[in-house]
Amino acid sequence: MNYDTFSAARDIFYLGSILLGSACGLFTGAFSPSKTLKERSACITISLYVLTAFIVCAAAALCIEERIIYNYQILIIALIYAVIFFFAFFFPAALRFSLVMVLSLIVLTTLYFYRIGIPFNSFKIPIARIDYDGADRITVKPAYNKIHIFSTAKVYERGITIFYDKRYNDTVKYALCFIQAGRALPVFGGGRRVILLSITVEQTEPGRAVRVFWSKPMEETFLGTLLSRSTELLNSTSAKVFAPPGRSFMEMQIIYGKAKFPAVQDGQNNLVLQNQFDNWREIWME
Repeated sequence: MNYDTFSAARDIFYLGSILLGSACGLFTGAFSPSKTLKERSACITISLYVLTAFIVCAAAALCIEERIIYNYQILIIALIYAVIFFFAFFFPAALRFSLVMVLSLIVLTTLYFYRIGIPFNSFKIPIARIDYDGADRITVKPAYNKIHIFSTAKVYERGITIFYDKRYNDTVKYALCFIQAGRALPVFGGGRRVILLSITVEQTEPGRAVRVFWSKPMEETFLGTLLSRSTELLNSTSAKVFAPPGRSFMEMQIIYGKAKFPAVQDGQNNLVLQNQFDNWREIWME
């Protein structure tokens, strides 16, 4: 199933449910005792036009991806949209406020989702970058950063310069957050993001750990507690590591991993988490 066609069909189907609720609300409201004959005729006529638009949207959605009607979550959300817009014609003040709240929540959640981390492409995830200047010092930087939702020291976003000795084996430890949105969600449903949470360099000599980048652990937040289902160790199969269990509207997974320093040479060395034969491994790339 193609995600792009599925998401397009889903959102068109949701639009159709909004039109269906509006058409039913207009038609039912036309028979209100307070309506004049002219107003009643106008409401019935408009409702028929809106109903026609609903039929067009429903037909277009089914032509694009007919399997959307077999997803019960999509049907439930579509029904909620239809009911909200139906009652909006009878209780304009209260329902208008509720409608604005629902739509605002969708917009804000979508913006939040697409501004954190990077898209998950099922193949390669950048972690960190090492810059070596040919002396005995290296700079370790995060490959990317997430939006400042949680407290993060800005000085550490730019990387940390530390002493480097080739005789010792230093290790980079990191934590990722994998978020997967349920396909039934409008606009961003089915999207997947990877958020970098922390990077730490452990030095065997002089025996210390240096924080390169960190943020407040998402699993310790209220939202993280609601979403997080499991924590998997790295180097398992990709289907197990990046596939949170359950069928909730949103799933979150915290993943920890570590990699030994490469044979650092002049220039840059990039640490990426790469899928190789359905197994995820840390790879150093120049």
